[in-house]
Amino acid sequence: MKFSGSDIAARLGVGKSVVTGFLRREGLQVPMETIAALRAKKMTGRTTSDKRTDAFLKGNYLKMPSKTMADKLGRSDSFIRCRLRQLGLVIPEEVIQRNKQLARFKPGQEPPNKGKPMSRAQYKKCKATMFQKGQLPANTYSRDGIISIRKDKRGVPYKYIRTSPGVWEPYHRYRWEMFRGPIPDGLCLVFKDGNTLNTKLGNLELITRKENMLRNSIMRFPSELISAIHSLSKLNKKISSWEQKTKSEISQITSSSKSKGSTTKTSKAKTSKTK
Repeated sequence: MKFSGSDIAARLGVGKSVVTGFLRREGLQVPMETIAALRAKKMTGRTTSDKRTDAFLKGNYLKMPSKTMADKLGRSDSFIRCRLRQLGLVIPEEVIQRNKQLARFKPGQEPPNKGKPMSRAQYKKCKATMFQKGQLPANTYSRDGIISIRKDKRGVPYKYIRTSPGVWEPYHRYRWEMFRGPIPDGLCLVFKDGNTLNTKLGNLELITRKENMLRNSIMRFPSELISAIHSLSKLNKKISSWEQKTKSEISQITSSSKSKGSTTKTSKAKTSKTK
């Protein structure tokens, strides 16, 4: 409690990780208030702050976010955070969450710069990096007809073809409609061999949505296998329920034994004091 981890490591001639590892293994946890005080003591004299700034921070660190204090003092946000640590001022978690909520845009809230024209100096500064009318991003493909492979939400890859700038279509649908015509409503275009990258016309076929559901659901298996899958699912649910119940009972027994142990220690301490 008297020295920081780095000071202890320097005195013993070992790395700081050795000290922190030892404290963790022995279950010795240094309170945050002590850590903040040691940091403040170590950083004393190593700052460009003054008494007026320190007084402002001490009076407002629980009322204002660090960025607001930085704007009012004409300092950087990193300076404010560093100086708070040096002064041993720890912002509670509930205050941090409150400041986050206050800083978020509310529904219907207008930004402070809405309707305000950019100053000439700012416009001159930003003009070089502004997008010009008709300008395309640097990663834009040079022509149409380029094929790209992308994965959907399930991670299944599909080929896409660029038909115009910014417009990409599934390549298997594009080929089918080019050679066989539009896909009728209610039908699905699928791959015969299941390989989504094989876009040859011979590997594509139109099927109904019902048939597509049957192909991709449990109903595609024999009745005996379907029954076995249902039974296995029920068994897994029972096992999961039993495991959760057992964990809950073990945690209750552990917590009750700890409370009994702490009560015994307290009673022994009281008895020794009485003696």
